[in-house]
Amino acid sequence: MTIPTTPTELRQFLAERGITVDKKLGQHFLTDRNMLRWIAEQAELTRKDVVLEIGTGTALLTNELVQRAGVVITVEMDNAMFELSRELLAQFTNVRQFHADILEKRDRLNPEVIAAVRDAMASIPGAVFKVVANIPYSISSPAIIDLVSGDLPYERIVLTIQLEVAERLNAPPGSKDYGFLTVVTRYHSEAKILRQLPTQIFWPQPKVNSAVVKLTPRLEKPPLKDYAMFRAVARAVFDYRRKNLLNALDRAKIGGLDKARIKSAIEQSGLDPLIRGESLAVPQICVLANSLSASSSRR
Repeated sequence: MTIPTTPTELRQFLAERGITVDKKLGQHFLTDRNMLRWIAEQAELTRKDVVLEIGTGTALLTNELVQRAGVVITVEMDNAMFELSRELLAQFTNVRQFHADILEKRDRLNPEVIAAVRDAMASIPGAVFKVVANIPYSISSPAIIDLVSGDLPYERIVLTIQLEVAERLNAPPGSKDYGFLTVVTRYHSEAKILRQLPTQIFWPQPKVNSAVVKLTPRLEKPPLKDYAMFRAVARAVFDYRRKNLLNALDRAKIGGLDKARIKSAIEQSGLDPLIRGESLAVPQICVLANSLSASSSRR
């Protein structure tokens, strides 16, 4: 079967099979063969690699991955695309396809898929886990958070995502793009925008610009006593980003503490209770979370 390599070819290819694109799933298929090959090359794949792909789609990227990696585990929730990709990938023996949602919940990856990744890694001596995907735009933020904060030891993650999401990963404290996604991702990893992509190499063309990003594990992290408290603090300061730090944490009922004890914990962490929480860098949020955790444990 000839694989389409231009938006026109892909449109005709799908039309001939009566397949329509579901915009609700954030489907924007990258069709440029040179770009697909370049993305696969950024992962520096070898036969020791187990690759997770989120959003098989028309299997154009999958086709590049299976030729380089040891095992590719690819996930697609759209019925028509899943059946089409099975046909396109039938010749490959090192691919395992899942007809599923990669997100069991917004804050948890599908356990069946994760189990398949672990099984594949166990089958390859010295296996290395990587993620490479033209990820459905509708789930990019929660998927990134779940990938970097999960317990699978990834070596790198290479994703095609919305440019605005890519920029949020690198946003400085206090900027409009700085948020929960930035803080959690930055705690776990280092993000780099590899290149921006023109809309015309996708079909359907997205209304927003796209970018390829690479995430690698952060080797040194600020110490944390309670990771759940860290996430709770990060969530609170951005859920109530127009309030000062004290009021934001009080509104969020952080750690079950009253306002006076929250204020004391903030001051013990060397911060001003009246600053905006959105101005805090990741190490400062870690110090604050530790102080709040210590205060909560003394209740």
